Amino acid sequence: MKKADGAPVTAEQLSELVDLYSRAAHVSQGLRRCGIDPQEYFEAIREGGDCPVGHVTVRESDGTSTQKYLYSAEEQHAFLHEAELRLAGPAPEVIPGNAESETAAAERAADLARHFDIIDIFEAANCKALAADLAAHGLSPRDVFDNENELFLVSTADKTDAPAKSLEELFRLVRANGQTGLRIQRYKGLGEMNAEQLWETTMDPATRKMIKVTMEDAIMADRMFTLLMGDVVEPRRDYIEKHAAGVKDLDI
Repeated sequence: MKKADGAPVTAEQLSELVDLYSRAAHVSQGLRRCGIDPQEYFEAIREGGDCPVGHVTVRESDGTSTQKYLYSAEEQHAFLHEAELRLAGPAPEVIPGNAESETAAAERAADLARHFDIIDIFEAANCKALAADLAAHGLSPRDVFDNENELFLVSTADKTDAPAKSLEELFRLVRANGQTGLRIQRYKGLGEMNAEQLWETTMDPATRKMIKVTMEDAIMADRMFTLLMGDVVEPRRDYIEKHAAGVKDLDI
């Protein structure tokens, strides 16, 4: 395998590139969960590595919509303020204790709310770290999913060089090469394996991993199970509200 300019790619470099794609795919899952297209988002990352922290869609009064990525809380606040002025004019003065002024402000806020879709992008920090590591390999976030130019040439089983125009394409080619001549079987559980398969995948001392479980681990697991599955609702609600924004892997 080599780069498009002919420079060879070592096994260590290839491993790092595959790891970068794996991280990008993981980040992409988080972006999709909050309604963001990963390829569009990666293209919005600035050259210095600044990543959008929010995405706002404004439904304008004329029926059109305005969409924008924002790169800081301050930038998002300014954009929303400008849109609010455009849609509803200056905010009325709210006089404490004056029901009429308070009602007018509440009605304005309710009317404006239907004009906005605001997405907070919690993957921004992970994307920034990913962009820095891509840059160390001479790549940009745009190279993850799509690129007009060839990035790598991968030797295939028939001794030809297949071009890869993105990290995603490189990953597919490497995986296809690695599976050449293999027969892959998948099992739902250990009970579906015969003795030889069970030895090879699970029991062989040369390859198996033994993980020590301490009493503290068991106590913590019991506490977590009780918190999430118990009859008391409030602690579970507090836990979910505290940690929901940082969820990366959600199995539904």
